[in-house]
Amino acid sequence: MPGWRRAYPYRSASAQECAARQNATETRADHGVLFVEDNEDVREAVGALLEGEGLEVLACASGEIAQDEFAKGDFRLLVTDVSLPSMSGVELARRLLRHRPDLWVVFLSGHALQDHVTSLGERVRFVLKPFTPEVLHDVIQETRACVG
Repeated sequence: MPGWRRAYPYRSASAQECAARQNATETRADHGVLFVEDNEDVREAVGALLEGEGLEVLACASGEIAQDEFAKGDFRLLVTDVSLPSMSGVELARRLLRHRPDLWVVFLSGHALQDHVTSLGERVRFVLKPFTPEVLHDVIQETRACVG
């Protein structure tokens, strides 16, 4: 599908790397997925799964970094953990949706969030942790079908 091609291998971005990219010539317009997860091991594993779906992924360790990166790019999908330090994934999604109501959001959480999911609109999905790669695949396929 247009806009979902793989441009380069998945890479997790630390705060320092994100800051360094501000001065790089690399374009952010090609990123399709902004992935936010504070646990490095989970960030690496889920980031690799998303890349395995053929998606262009920028992974960030916090909501603040993700918000900064979002302002510089053309992201079609936010995949975020709910429990993040200082800014929750729900708060991040609310902020980003105010600027881009057409953004799709997938929350990843170990706790049920049905009220938060439904209150943010029809473009929001929820995946309960722990999940299988197949569950993530199904949700990603659903959002991709709608984005295209």
